Amino acid sequence: NTYSVDCNKLLDKEMDRKTEVGLTLSNMLAKGQVPPLAITLELIKDVVNLTSSDSVVIENCPLYIDQIESIATEFRIEKVCYIDGDEQAMSSWRSKFLAKTPEDSAQVKVWGDRKKRLSDIVTHFSRLGKLDRLTVSETPKEETLTALLNQATMPQFILVTGLSTVLTPNLAELIA
Repeated sequence: NTYSVDCNKLLDKEMDRKTEVGLTLSNMLAKGQVPPLAITLELIKDVVNLTSSDSVVIENCPLYIDQIESIATEFRIEKVCYIDGDEQAMSSWRSKFLAKTPEDSAQVKVWGDRKKRLSDIVTHFSRLGKLDRLTVSETPKEETLTALLNQATMPQFILVTGLSTVLTPNLAELIA
């Protein structure tokens, strides 16, 4: 019984439902504050409890290397799937990320910062021997993605991370 959670969507849904936590998140964002990871972790625990899931696949978390310790305190991270791309794939993902505002230097900086943060996270889990690197030259078809996934063993708590906004959620859904 595996459940997939996109942390960005989880927070958005909480705000849409206007729960106490959702209103707190909305107020924080309105003030330009970053919601603390503790809120996300509590919401993930709620999902696990509500779904009675044996395994959880997490997407879009951690976003920063210093969040790993907090996550590891709450959950046993057994494996991290990192979707890596060759130059062609990275260029395609970057273009899609910047599609709405290609000349916006702030968005170019966001992409670069995201890539650097992800590199630090990947290095951390690689050193722990928990990283499965799935290298692609393009966004693969579902059959190819399933074949890549079958190469990995199924842990109880898995993180799926990558720069592709299409491939990362697809892999998370396939795992779940």
